[in-house]
Amino acid sequence: MIYYRKTLFGCGPKLTAVHSSSEGVMEMKITINKILSLLLLVAVLPMPYDYYQILRVVVSVGVIYLLAKNWAALDSLTRGAFIVIAIVFNPVAPIYLSKGTWTILDLMAAGYLFFYDRLSISIKKNGENKND
Repeated sequence: MIYYRKTLFGCGPKLTAVHSSSEGVMEMKITINKILSLLLLVAVLPMPYDYYQILRVVVSVGVIYLLAKNWAALDSLTRGAFIVIAIVFNPVAPIYLSKGTWTILDLMAAGYLFFYDRLSISIKKNGENKND
C-alpha cells in the first residue's frame, strides 16, 4: 500500500510504501529530495538528450517547490544553494556546458539534495526528542 502524507519540517511531502509480511511491517519513505538526487545520479550515465531536457524541468520545479514550501524553515545558505540549483537547471534559459562539467554539477547537486534530506531528518528527530 502506498499513501501520501505531509511532514512537519523541512522534507516536504512524502510518499510512504508499507509492505506487510509475516516478519512485520517494513516502511520506506520516499521524499522529493531523494527522487531528485536519484535522477541527478542517473544523469551521470550516458543518457538520451531528452532525458537531460526533462531532468532540467523536474529538478528546477522540484527545487523551487521545496524552496517555496520551506522558505521560513530554511537558513540563508540553504536558500542560496536551492536558488543556484534552480538557476543552473532552469529549462527557460538553459546553460550549455560540457558533459564533464555537467557530471560534476549533477554529482554536487545530488549530494547536496541528499545531504539536505538527511540534515532535515536529523533536525526533525532532535526537535522531537526535545519535546518529550
